[in-house]
Amino acid sequence: REEGRSIAVRTLNWSEAIPPDLTSDFDFVIGCDLIYDLTDLDGLLRVLQFFVVGDCEFHLAVNMRDGGAGLGRFVAMIEPDFIVSCSPAPAETKGESAGDDLSHCNGVEILTARRRSAPKSVSGMERSLRT
Repeated sequence: REEGRSIAVRTLNWSEAIPPDLTSDFDFVIGCDLIYDLTDLDGLLRVLQFFVVGDCEFHLAVNMRDGGAGLGRFVAMIEPDFIVSCSPAPAETKGESAGDDLSHCNGVEILTARRRSAPKSVSGMERSLRT
């Protein structure tokens, strides 16, 4: 931890309004398996548009259990607003070592996204319009 910096972790249901006490002042937003259920990708996109502003980066680990269909659909949704790159997770994170209990994680991709234009933090008024 850098002096004056902190890490915050919270559960967020993106099918609901963004809680008013949350701000969009982050360096990174990190997620894992957030596109497992494809029924509410619009909600996830809305959350990303709120939190990923300025120089913030979004990193998402995606298990390719559906052959990449979910990831492809999600990338197509966010590309108008975000610069997106995807790459395979490093082998050491996929449980490819003998006896490793993470061997079920083959085919993991890491999506990285950053705003095309870097808007400033979202104000409370804009927050209410987006939710």
